[in-house]
Amino acid sequence: MLRTCKKCQRQLPKEQFVHMKRGHECIDCEKERRENSRRIWRTKNGLKIKQYDRERSLKNKERNKELYHKSRQRDIKGWMIRSIKARAKRLNIPFAITKDDIQIPKICPVLGIELKLGVGGVKPWSPSVDRIIPSLGYIKGNISVISWRANELKHNASIEELEKVLIYMRR
Repeated sequence: MLRTCKKCQRQLPKEQFVHMKRGHECIDCEKERRENSRRIWRTKNGLKIKQYDRERSLKNKERNKELYHKSRQRDIKGWMIRSIKARAKRLNIPFAITKDDIQIPKICPVLGIELKLGVGGVKPWSPSVDRIIPSLGYIKGNISVISWRANELKHNASIEELEKVLIYMRR
């Protein structure tokens, strides 16, 4: 048995209708009506929504920070990929690596310190992707994961630390 939709005037089987107070509508028209009313409501109440989101964010600041760090620890390679991809784009250098190309050792091969994720930002012992030959970019075979401190030694280093970098680079 076919019915006619009050809105679009299509004739469809009974199963494809939703009974409303104002009559029968087909499932598609009812879905469109809901989406439009939701869109209108969000447009009218945009400032209230932003205020609510801001308050909720401030109320759950510590929880959100904890969830962020857990997410980062669960998928550190994914975070590294996204970060170096953005850096490669910004510096206009080649980028052609995947998560599988990143091997994170337990110990920094340069300084011999344990690599672990820092909570609350980058720490000297945080893993960092190093371009062995910087001009080649982030390509397979040209990257190594070392400590953030080892990667920063070019800017600020003691003689002992530079000697360790020199030993690493001669390998």
